[in-house]
Amino acid sequence: MIKQAIFIKSIAQIKDTFSLIKHPEIILIGKSNVGKSSFINNLTGQKKLARVSKNPGKTITLNYYLLNNFFYLIDTPGYGYARISKQIKKNFLIIIFDLLKNNLNYRKILYLIDFKVGPNANDINICGFLIKNGFEIVLVFTKKDKINKTKIQQQLIKIQNNFNNFNISCDNFFLISNKNKEGIVEITNFILKNVK
Repeated sequence: MIKQAIFIKSIAQIKDTFSLIKHPEIILIGKSNVGKSSFINNLTGQKKLARVSKNPGKTITLNYYLLNNFFYLIDTPGYGYARISKQIKKNFLIIIFDLLKNNLNYRKILYLIDFKVGPNANDINICGFLIKNGFEIVLVFTKKDKINKTKIQQQLIKIQNNFNNFNISCDNFFLISNKNKEGIVEITNFILKNVK
């Protein structure tokens, strides 16, 4: 379980990470309003550890959280707002790739997707970009509670079909609900297992 979690700092440039003490890293990626902040708060058991920005998608920063005094949870910038310029979207990909390349500390990339809405073109393209560059993606479907229980399996199959071309195995899918905390224990155990 996560016994301790503290916010370390927000970083706008990769060079600013060089001064940080090295720890294993779990990296969160997802579009704006997918529920990353709620996920971080549920994962750590702290309601206000991660705060939702008043201007989501406007600031391109990496937010570092130190969990159990042992590993970093890195919240990457949200993306996907139509009003965001193409340059900002390009900068998003640059900062993600710079974070990952030659990074011996990262353990897993958790890619959060709204389960009810499903992946959009940005999700598919970014996943494809990362996988083609040798990075493993773990899909975390949020807002499971928004789907009728009788339609969950149908929706899961529909979404999984979108990722068939990327060879993402079924072991790399998690279904969670930030509202009722369903699936949080499972994803927590997965994270802890992979940062050892």
